[in-house]
Amino acid sequence: MLTDLIYEFLINENTDDIIDLNFKEFINSVSEEYRQMLKLLVDNNGNIKKTADELNVHYNALKYRLSKIRDEYCIDFEDLNYIIKLKLSYIALDFIANT
Repeated sequence: MLTDLIYEFLINENTDDIIDLNFKEFINSVSEEYRQMLKLLVDNNGNIKKTADELNVHYNALKYRLSKIRDEYCIDFEDLNYIIKLKLSYIALDFIANT
């Protein structure tokens, strides 16, 4: 259902309505390592501990990286609604990449 909804937005060229602008800036300016880190955090529904464990990094190191991203790109990792928006953004970007 989400994929269909996103597809409708993309067909009508409403990418700014579905892909967060701060997230777009983040994706376009950081390394692949940081993109993968954020993707994993989003896949883990914002669970920092689980993400740190899966990345094999210390919890505090991940929190530090996320605080830098939050400060620079205004991405709020503690807001579940924002995490959902990031999930939608990832789905849209994947869809665009595969079409």
